[in-house]
Amino acid sequence: MANVTPSVLVAQIVANACIPLVAGEQARTQPPAEGIWLDDAQRKKLGIQTPGRTAAYNVGGTSVFLDLGTNTSTLWFGGRDARNALAALEAEVKRTRPNLAQIKDDAHPGIGGVRLRNYTLDLNKERLAQLEVMYMTPGGAPSDDDKFKVTVYAYGKLPDDAAKKG
Repeated sequence: MANVTPSVLVAQIVANACIPLVAGEQARTQPPAEGIWLDDAQRKKLGIQTPGRTAAYNVGGTSVFLDLGTNTSTLWFGGRDARNALAALEAEVKRTRPNLAQIKDDAHPGIGGVRLRNYTLDLNKERLAQLEVMYMTPGGAPSDDDKFKVTVYAYGKLPDDAAKKG
């Protein structure tokens, strides 16, 4: 785990576990760090109100969280490495899924210095994923207050017959 940073851990979990599971595949690898599952009281302290399971990973003193919901997987962390996370995520997902397509990138409507970027990923004839990434506006100096968050949304497609009847 010597070369694993929070941004690398998030990128690897998204590309090698979250996206393959949305596609109906097995996770490709185990995460390069071991997480612990949080109980409901710990989830509530993090502000998580929705049903699901949450794991916490300690990477070099930084906590990385993975929350698994009904049709979402959300990973987030804070700290200086957050400025590296967008590039790490894009590189790892494009390595495993070259058809990753960016569809939007805008300033966050409620948080200054933060941007929202959306991607779509056509996985197969039955499933697709969308990624929503919240990242720090490029150009600023790294800070302990920096944040990074990515949510992977799982969607099923209508069969061709149902889409035509539509």
